[in-house]
Amino acid sequence: MFGPNYLSSFHYNMTFSHRSEDFKLVYKDTVDLISDKFSLQEYDIIPIVGSGTTAMETLIMSSKFDIDVIGNDGKFKDRWANLSSQQQTSSQRRVELYCQLETSRSSTFKKEGCFVDGISSFPFYDIPKNTLAFVTCANKQIGAYPGLSFIFVRKNCWHLFKNEEMFHTRNLSLYRKYFINSQTPTTCPVQVFEQLNRCLQNLNFQQEKQKIIQNSNLLGEVLSEFLIGEKTCPVLTFYKEGVPDSLANEYKIYNYNNDSPYYQIFTYSAPQEEYYNFYKDLKNARC
Repeated sequence: MFGPNYLSSFHYNMTFSHRSEDFKLVYKDTVDLISDKFSLQEYDIIPIVGSGTTAMETLIMSSKFDIDVIGNDGKFKDRWANLSSQQQTSSQRRVELYCQLETSRSSTFKKEGCFVDGISSFPFYDIPKNTLAFVTCANKQIGAYPGLSFIFVRKNCWHLFKNEEMFHTRNLSLYRKYFINSQTPTTCPVQVFEQLNRCLQNLNFQQEKQKIIQNSNLLGEVLSEFLIGEKTCPVLTFYKEGVPDSLANEYKIYNYNNDSPYYQIFTYSAPQEEYYNFYKDLKNARC
């Protein structure tokens, strides 16, 4: 509960394959919906079969230039820095990359003209002006199922990426080649595209943004002295001392079953009443 993925249900009957003309229509309509919903017409929007991590690995491994990972310290900055250090090129040019929201510590960073990990930040935070390319996934704030992510490449920035012929799943030029024909290079979960399409059709992100703000303010009232990082945020991070173990176990608070010193609550993923119920129970536990 209160984890990074939306709680939802979706019934699906498979009636066509990922190589059918019907799928091509769903693929194109989904990409167009993302472009229109978030005013991203200056980007090519490339679906990647897999998690946000899969897309970030594809972005980094496809860069024609060495990458400097900048921004706030944390788990995901370290992950991308370690991967980038293994992708050395002979080019003198370098490109900067950062996590817009370093989820492990709820800390934000912003700089123009970079590659951006927007997996946990988009679309609550606007993508900075002149961003060269960024990544997000379907299963966080957009509210769809896991299994699909996206690399957004500014249309005039494809020269930053290798143009490789080799067929492998971290080759962005391969995804681009298939993108032109509304296809993915490998077998994809058709139902995930269809469910995302429905989510996008119904998405009112101004309402979703207000939900994040409202839940952040509500929980901030009882967790203020324990919070680290941003106080109004898609993910609140706080010391475990802020919540009794019994309550953390009851609500399955993120990190309740490991030795992390922090709990996390994603402020968009559960029904609104669940946040209020947790708020009341936490207040009562302190009485």
